[in-house]
Amino acid sequence: MSASCRSLIKLQKLRIFPKAAQTLSCGARVNIFPTNQNRSYCAEVKKEATNEPKQDTEDVKSEDKRPEAEAKRTDTWAEAELKEKEDKQRRQKEADREQTIKVEILNASMKYVTKHGWSKLALASGAEDLGYISIVSGLFDRGGEELVLHHIKTSNKKLDAWMIEEVDRYKKAEEKLPITKFIKAATKQRLLMNEEFIRGGVWGEALALMAKPQNIPESVGCLQQVCDDIWHRAGDTSADLNWYSKRMLLAGIISSTEVFMIQDLSQNFEETWKFLDRRFEDISGVPQLGK
Repeated sequence: MSASCRSLIKLQKLRIFPKAAQTLSCGARVNIFPTNQNRSYCAEVKKEATNEPKQDTEDVKSEDKRPEAEAKRTDTWAEAELKEKEDKQRRQKEADREQTIKVEILNASMKYVTKHGWSKLALASGAEDLGYISIVSGLFDRGGEELVLHHIKTSNKKLDAWMIEEVDRYKKAEEKLPITKFIKAATKQRLLMNEEFIRGGVWGEALALMAKPQNIPESVGCLQQVCDDIWHRAGDTSADLNWYSKRMLLAGIISSTEVFMIQDLSQNFEETWKFLDRRFEDISGVPQLGK
């Protein structure tokens, strides 16, 4: 009896696979578990056993990489912030340099105003003296208007320096500052700073440029500034409506006298100073203004 038949008889006795035992012949070979299924099952078990510790390892590695990723992200932000700061400083330096060049050209151009008027030609002449001729058009989009504003602002600063010296002179002499006399002297001093352009016949053009709608806010702002400076140096400490009335009245005096001065052909502007005296007499009745 062959080994296969003995195995079949043994299985029948044990009654493990009765149906399979009846159909099998003596020459058949019995496989309790198919080989392919066996291998597939073992492979899946092995894969699961292998994947579980691998996943744990990946989690550990991921946790280990988090501080490193956060550190890299922080470094990136710090670098971006530093770069932005450096760019801001660079732009500021460029703007300061450009402003310095503009002031230099404006100062150099003032001597050409009586010849070329408040124009880009005067600016080009001043820039040419400094070697900046190629950049004039890019720096001065508003043309001669910037020349006028430059003169006004520069003159206001010069007047403030003059008033500081005058106040110090009275203090050193231990004398009380005569407010009306001081304000009148300061107004005259400011108007005389336009003398060169009035005699050159170009100050009327400057006033016309400042009267343009787009220039009125800045022009009025400069007038307001000089009026405030004069009253401040005169020792004004009012904090009520008098603060506004004093400055508005002074602005009216300066503006009207400036227009009168353009038409004055008298020697040393004598008629202009008489006109100025009359304007101060007109407001002498205003409380605390004509004292």
